[in-house]
Amino acid sequence: MKMNSKTLFSSAGLVGIAVALLVSVVIISFLPSLRIDLTEDKLYTLSEGSRNIVSNLENPIELRFFYSERATEDQPQIRAYGTRVQELLEEIVIASDGNLSLSVIDPEP
Repeated sequence: MKMNSKTLFSSAGLVGIAVALLVSVVIISFLPSLRIDLTEDKLYTLSEGSRNIVSNLENPIELRFFYSERATEDQPQIRAYGTRVQELLEEIVIASDGNLSLSVIDPEP
């Protein structure tokens, strides 16, 4: 069976795309703390002052976030707010250079 140039180039193109995708995944996996805030007002970016405060803590601090997913099943706005608060706390923990830890506790409603 003879391969024509269209088949060869499309196969090479698919292989090239697969390799590029694989390289992208490897690069992204080595940068787990890389986060990009694309919101206009930088809603998800900690201020420089907040970063300075949490990175210069003298003693380790444990944050406890009490949040019940079951209690907010029927309240999507509260559930979205709870998720947003948890993500903000996780950002603060990342910025703390190990000075903060976060425990998410699901109390029984």
